[in-house]
Amino acid sequence: MTILLTYDLGGTSLRCGLYSTSERQILIRQVCPTPNHQRSGTRQSVLLDQVIDAMCHAAFALMGQSGQMPEAVVAGVPGPVNEEGLLLGAPTILGEQLSRPYPFKARLSAAVGLPTTVVNDITAAGYRYACDGQKDFCSVSIGSGIGAKLFLNSISVLDVSFDAGELGHVKWSSAPDAPMCDCGEIGHIGAYASGRGGASLVRAPANKDPLGFAASRLAGTATNTIDIPQAFITGDPWTTNCVETSLIPLAAGLAATRSIVGVEHYIVIGGFASAVGTPYLSLLARQCRALQLAGLGCRV
Repeated sequence: MTILLTYDLGGTSLRCGLYSTSERQILIRQVCPTPNHQRSGTRQSVLLDQVIDAMCHAAFALMGQSGQMPEAVVAGVPGPVNEEGLLLGAPTILGEQLSRPYPFKARLSAAVGLPTTVVNDITAAGYRYACDGQKDFCSVSIGSGIGAKLFLNSISVLDVSFDAGELGHVKWSSAPDAPMCDCGEIGHIGAYASGRGGASLVRAPANKDPLGFAASRLAGTATNTIDIPQAFITGDPWTTNCVETSLIPLAAGLAATRSIVGVEHYIVIGGFASAVGTPYLSLLARQCRALQLAGLGCRV
């Protein structure tokens, strides 16, 4: 039985597990906070070094608990990664653009002492569905940020720059009051439709209409990515309206993809999407259909 040490590194949470290739399942796992710009006073490579330390600590903890030694490492990271394992950006972790490529593969391999493969997290997630027989589809992650990867004939479509799929960093608005994206720019799709973006879109109208906000289930909460899903799934009108508004830029991006490429199957994953559940996916599908030409379909 081959055991792999696997990572799903997000902007908010770090998931680490030991995976059996023969059983095709995680044997043991743990979740811990990701060192990020919201939690740490450091930036750039120093902050990414802290991420590597956290990943290494999680790995050794799992090995100690299980008594098993993995043979290799596979890590999914939230940003474009080239074929050499250089991380080209990680705005949900850094809160800004990366000033120069970071040798993520080399640093992680040296830290855990194992052969290591590093890929974009949405690419890694997409191959899970490709291995189950999905052919032409787009995997869309809605979590701390927004990511997407197009798969054609079960193969991820990457350009020579390895940054295809950064849908969350497509500019939706240049208005001076447009929300700020984690990368430092304003008006990106991710600044509206991600978990963090949705939280900011709740706070803005709350400040403008405190009396209306006071009647919502979010009144008295921190209006964060935990509070919002809880209010949304209970049908709170204020929260539902804010979430539906936040989805418009994302739906426009997916509708454009459908119209240009022709892929109509969209698989939605990510921490925030999982937390808000099926009603949220129904809203997204409805927004996509409303923005498409008659006769086109988009299965979310």
